[in-house]
Amino acid sequence: MSVNHPALSALLSTPIDYAGLFPPASLPLPRAVKVYREIMEGDLGELCDKFICSADQLAELAACIQAENMEEVPVAVVGAPLKPGPEMAAQLRAELTAMTAHPVLMVEGYELKVPVGESLIGALRALKGAGLNDADLDVFLEFPWSPESEDAMAEAISQMENIGFKARCGGMPDPHPVPTPQELAAFIHTCVSLEAPLKFTAGLHQAIGRNEGGTFHHGFVNVLAAAALALTQDLNRSEIEEILTLPAGRMAPEGDDLVLGSWRLTPEEADELWTYCGGFGSCSVQEPKDSLRALGWWN
Repeated sequence: MSVNHPALSALLSTPIDYAGLFPPASLPLPRAVKVYREIMEGDLGELCDKFICSADQLAELAACIQAENMEEVPVAVVGAPLKPGPEMAAQLRAELTAMTAHPVLMVEGYELKVPVGESLIGALRALKGAGLNDADLDVFLEFPWSPESEDAMAEAISQMENIGFKARCGGMPDPHPVPTPQELAAFIHTCVSLEAPLKFTAGLHQAIGRNEGGTFHHGFVNVLAAAALALTQDLNRSEIEEILTLPAGRMAPEGDDLVLGSWRLTPEEADELWTYCGGFGSCSVQEPKDSLRALGWWN
């Protein structure tokens, strides 16, 4: 049982980091580890990569993994949001120490909410001082959706080379629960322009974007395809936005390629996405699979 088309298979190559600890699932950690093991042992493992855990739960995660008799588990760590003040550097050092304390955890990623505005320089200084610029980790900074976010991304990449950025696609009320297609297109375009890795999280349980209750909810196939085409075909923001909002009726496998409106995504272009994309976090892997099956894209 799997994704049944070359371009789609390449586009959906283990794109999901399992976030069962986080809303709306909010599972207890022992249960989340059991679910992750079941995912990785079944056909859902084709869609799933790392286990996402908050930094303050790493010791408990290691114990749960050992209790389940699992081998080393790849982990993406979510740090506590950085807040202005002198405690930022100490927080970062403590979290980095916790990441190396448990041999059963293969920590591959580190994700942090970072302030914008006047507090940004202090946050970047703390990140560099803690050694994040040289750490063997995929580091993704998350900025709030605001008019300042693009400038913050450019400033961050000018100060730290080995970082990427994370876009929250739903689930948070500040300043609104879901970024507009225009905002998400600007994020993707900015990452590509800065040659910065990117990752997505929250709200991406369905394959195709749709309007619900006056709000556009993003689909993970739209988002990943838009990022892949922006990377490989030098799209502008309005073109990225168009791909983000394409309905299922304007997407179709054709030969080995995936046709998306006026664009074609080849398997090779989809593969290239994964040289700089960290995928997306989701508290469900079953729902994305069911969405693909409903489209006839999973056998």
